[in-house]
Amino acid sequence: MIPSHGETTQIPEQFSQSIGRIVYSAGRVEFLIGRMLPSGATGESGARLVKAAREVNHPAVADVVDGYERMLPDRNHLIHGTYQVFEDHIVAWHLRQGGKHLTSHPYSVEVLTSIATSWGNLAEAAHHALHILLGDHSAEPTV
Repeated sequence: MIPSHGETTQIPEQFSQSIGRIVYSAGRVEFLIGRMLPSGATGESGARLVKAAREVNHPAVADVVDGYERMLPDRNHLIHGTYQVFEDHIVAWHLRQGGKHLTSHPYSVEVLTSIATSWGNLAEAAHHALHILLGDHSAEPTV
């Protein structure tokens, strides 16, 4: 591969750490939301998980699902995309609509770090919401 102007062939550690934290925390959120469903964890994610979770009529669950739905686009760009790496940012390229529409989304390390922190916070909120839903009122919020 011949890099274009400013592009590098190696992803800097700070980018890969943030992306890894996003992958881990988003997976944890999806697992915990799945445990909130009456049928139990189904392995669903994205819009299907949102739809199923909206049927759980509980405010703690609704708050977590709202956060998940709001953060889903960045998760999808980063998890289902490929990267063009520069020294100070990455561009996530993502195919949509059955591979017919290519989108690009630039992310600085600061933005990725913020997204990773938000997913971690949402995972903690989802854990707390699950305890509330299961009737464990002794669970203390961690966010």
